[in-house]
Parts: sequence; structure tokens; C-alpha cells
Amino acid sequence: MRHELFPAAELAVGTMRGASVGKISVVVIRDGAGNLTALRDVCPHHYARLSDGRLEQMVVGDEVGEKELSDTYIVRCPRHGHEFDVATGLCPADASHRVRPFAVSIENDMVVVEW
Repeated sequence: MRHELFPAAELAVGTMRGASVGKISVVVIRDGAGNLTALRDVCPHHYARLSDGRLEQMVVGDEVGEKELSDTYIVRCPRHGHEFDVATGLCPADASHRVRPFAVSIENDMVVVEW
């Protein structure tokens, strides 16, 4: 089922926005590279809205004190800091924690999500 959410112009690069269709809440993300993704807008840990969290590049490093920014973007839960890959919904630290990703596109200048 396809649902129009809001005008695409309202979602700048590097931002995210929550939206609801009935009882389903989603967070639509346009990462720093301009990629558009959507996740269920709830952290499975304590049910906070991910759209109230932060969008960041994931920090990686193999050695203590060595770190760099990866090309992967994560959304960080505002309550306890759990992170979720915006493309897959998986928690990088523990893949058993995940949020549902949704198909998302822009059609006729509107953000459209599908489930």
C-alpha cells in the first residue's frame, strides 16, 4: 500500500522527519549524501521516537584511539543512544536489535512510503 506523506522539498539533505499514516509512524531520512530512506519511527529498546533523535555518520575504527567517519549514516535514539543504520534498520552493535525499513520514493514531488 502506498502513502503520500509530505512535499519532498520539506526534507533537506542531512535531515529527517517523522510522519504517521493511521497507527504507523515512520521517520523519513535524507542522509548527508542525499539518499532517501525510511524506518519505523520507534526504538525497540524503550519505544522513543527515532525522529526526535540525531542523524549522524557512523564512526568506525579498528584500534583504540583510531576512528574515522564511514559512508554509513545512523539515526541515534534520543533516550539511550541506540543506533540504527538508516538503510537497513539494523543496530551496528547488535544485529538482533532492528527497526523496520520501508520502501520510500519521491513521486510528483511528494515523499511516498510503501508497506
